[in-house]
Amino acid sequence: MSDAEHPAPDPQTATVPGRRCANCQHFSLSPVQVCPECLGSELHADGVPGDGVVYSRTVVRAGPRDRDLPYGLAYVDLRVGVRVLANFPVGDPVLPGDAVTVHTVGRTDDGLPLLALGHGTASAT
Repeated sequence: MSDAEHPAPDPQTATVPGRRCANCQHFSLSPVQVCPECLGSELHADGVPGDGVVYSRTVVRAGPRDRDLPYGLAYVDLRVGVRVLANFPVGDPVLPGDAVTVHTVGRTDDGLPLLALGHGTASAT
């Protein structure tokens, strides 16, 4: 992942896509059909800001042959209360407690967002 491929996102506009329940406003990353909080069925596409704090991180050094190894993975607690898993370049000094911005770089075959850490940071609140 290079800076040219994934430029630093603007913390004011970076969003993580998902679905929000019209009844209780619960946000979910998963493409759910029913709200896991209130069982409401009226869900709409929505996004949340990608700013948050690194909860934990690791470096993957062995894996499928179709991935460039090694690569970093970090759990990030977004400011809005959702924990997400995002990729980061191994050379980036990402540590638990760091304020970061997460942005979308694609989708899985199942429709879930593929997330990466931006090279810019956002203030943690």
